[in-house]
Amino acid sequence: MKTSKPILLALLSLLIIISASCTNRQLLLQAERLQILKYIEESGLDFDTLPSGVLLHVDTSYDSIPITRNDEVLLVYTGYNLDDNNKIFVKNDSVYISVNDQLLLDGWRDIILSVPNKTYGIAIFPFYTAYNKKRIASVAPYSTLIFDFYVEKHEQQTQIK
Repeated sequence: MKTSKPILLALLSLLIIISASCTNRQLLLQAERLQILKYIEESGLDFDTLPSGVLLHVDTSYDSIPITRNDEVLLVYTGYNLDDNNKIFVKNDSVYISVNDQLLLDGWRDIILSVPNKTYGIAIFPFYTAYNKKRIASVAPYSTLIFDFYVEKHEQQTQIK
């Protein structure tokens, strides 16, 4: 019986740590939801929630041609951290991405496949849809990211001889 007491105490400690970890995540998610709702209310824009959890607002589409998984697209975006509205990414050059690229975040894939060709919009990436607790370059852990973006199918140019 004496040997089981330390094991029980260790298990109880582990349960407390797991419970605290789950509670912290729930608190983070709840605080983030409130922050996102405040942003949406202040912006006055309508957002749809995509399967990945990313929220999408389409400003303007100039084409009705769908984008497919086999396409390559031009993606231009400016990113902000919702916490302090500081620009964290500015991309004004031509970034070409294959929709099937394994390194592409699922949220971006959802956006690209949800909008027609030549679309401007705004996307909100809750922290769990992007980098979660990782620090990536200037993106702090648990960051909620907002992106103004433009996406367009890349048409291969044929050369005339």
